[in-house]
Amino acid sequence: MIKQTECTKKSHVNRKQKVKNLAINLGILIFSLLIFLLFMEVILRVSEHLSKNSNCVYGNFLLIHQASGNPLLSYELIPNITSKYQCVTNIINPQGIRTNNLDEVYNYTSNKFRIITIGDSLTYGYNQEFNDTYSYILEQLLKADGYDAEVINMGVSGYNIEQEAEKISDVAMRFNPDLILLGYAHNDHIIDDRIRLMFLNRKVKCPLPFGIEIDCFLFERLKLLNNIRTFVFFKARLINLASKFQKQEQDIYKYYKIDEKREDYPRYLNSFRLLGKVNKEIPIVIGIFPLAYNLSNYGLKEDTQKIHYIALENGISTIAFYEYFKNYTEGEIADVNDFLHYSHQGYQITAKGFYDYIIRNRHNLGIDKHKSGLK
Repeated sequence: MIKQTECTKKSHVNRKQKVKNLAINLGILIFSLLIFLLFMEVILRVSEHLSKNSNCVYGNFLLIHQASGNPLLSYELIPNITSKYQCVTNIINPQGIRTNNLDEVYNYTSNKFRIITIGDSLTYGYNQEFNDTYSYILEQLLKADGYDAEVINMGVSGYNIEQEAEKISDVAMRFNPDLILLGYAHNDHIIDDRIRLMFLNRKVKCPLPFGIEIDCFLFERLKLLNNIRTFVFFKARLINLASKFQKQEQDIYKYYKIDEKREDYPRYLNSFRLLGKVNKEIPIVIGIFPLAYNLSNYGLKEDTQKIHYIALENGISTIAFYEYFKNYTEGEIADVNDFLHYSHQGYQITAKGFYDYIIRNRHNLGIDKHKSGLK
């Protein structure tokens, strides 16, 4: 009986020792992992600094956007802020317009030939300094040619054709433009209400790899983790791994092709009708921007024609920018982070395309009245 009690005590002591050893080993493992991650973070930041990207602040969509009082717009730029977003400084004036100077405010009328650019992130200038946006470059081209012109950039990242049409009707027209340029990206036909609902504080799910879904508002908040370089490093590899496990063939163009069977297709067509009504008062020109992807075997030529004919039915002129981009490589015109946004050279080509159109149609547009030396 005594021996059994002693054995029980020894067994209890051994279990406590094992638990203690396990806790010590686990603590050492966690500590070692933290040291490894800290070391990796330092290495990645030093590498980033050497590549001149050390000033990047990877935030989320909510850093520079807020809910709009107009339910069709759903969200807009936060006015009167200077914010580091991605790798560039974003200055939004008190009118909610991206500018080069926080104090730059536009009057509702102007003696200059006023052009307003409308669109999504390609027009806004995602991950580009203001001076690298096609709006700014276009203004400089016109001024260099002797035209007293100004170009106001009213682009908002993520906008679709319905929001762009509403932005023109509800906001741009107040500024009495002489010409409106709409930068059309090939995903503008997708009228996704998830972002709109997110700004209305409703529960909306956003997709993640491996079929996982997460609350969109939380998803945007979690993007602050992108400021941790180690997190970004492993996230990129996880996404790459997820793509390899996907069974369906990757068709990058499939997402961007217009599908007339989509529930939002009537809203898409109605947006062009609204643009057509505005076009009767102020000329609108739609620039159809290509994906900076596989331009030698481009898969959206048919969609470009569709957009052209829909616009034409509503009396709106278009510019197929594929013709300007087709002789360039992806490396020359694409942003290094994706194939949807453009590099500085890509925006230069875009500005030149709009400039060429304006000069060819200068008499009809009336811009000649604003050229130096002409009455």
